[in-house]
Amino acid sequence: MVTELAVEAILLRREVDEAYAGAQLVTVRRRAVERRVRDIQSQLTRLSAHGDPAQLAAVQNELWVLQQYDQALREHGAAAL
Repeated sequence: MVTELAVEAILLRREVDEAYAGAQLVTVRRRAVERRVRDIQSQLTRLSAHGDPAQLAAVQNELWVLQQYDQALREHGAAAL
């Protein structure tokens, strides 16, 4: 993603401003959250079979927090950062 941002052509009629930068940061942050959610879902699958209930609850809580953060990023954009 960083490479894409570094070489992305900026449209001539568009200024690089705070809103543009914020939108790019939101995209980067949402991708990171999505990767972490996938990791946690894998961990939940392993824990649900034979895991410690306390650890399972902690992982479920982390998943819920990340999902709420992703939703805030979708709805509020850079203001949620």
